[in-house]
Amino acid sequence: MAHFRYPLILVLCACLPQLGVSQRTAAGIALKDTRGPVYGRACGIAGVDPAPRTELEGLLSIGDSLGVIAMLFDKDLVFQVYGAEGVIRLERSGMRFPELILQRVDRLRRSGKKIPVCSGCSHWEETIKEALRDKLSYSGIR
Repeated sequence: MAHFRYPLILVLCACLPQLGVSQRTAAGIALKDTRGPVYGRACGIAGVDPAPRTELEGLLSIGDSLGVIAMLFDKDLVFQVYGAEGVIRLERSGMRFPELILQRVDRLRRSGKKIPVCSGCSHWEETIKEALRDKLSYSGIR
């Protein structure tokens, strides 16, 4: 039975690497996430939000525009996309942002650069424009 141990673990853990946490343990084997952050919701078998999504939702729940702007100017492109989504959602709720911030969001939402995206066990690459497509219809950005 021991010869099935590792293949079974690999099957069970197929969706775990992009949950946004750097290490996980399954049956005593440490798994390291080397792919970086991913944009999405409810990723992996357990349907866990990626760490940047959890961070964004926390910032939005308290209306922390400075935290959202910090994400928008992060060095990591995926964090920038989460920041752009945050600005869009705060703008929809009535918060106003300086033109510089709105221009940066606008550049991102028109971008053809690809980022890793997840939903459930599915992981793929999508342009930023496609990833933010559902977040575009609001007053501040055309």
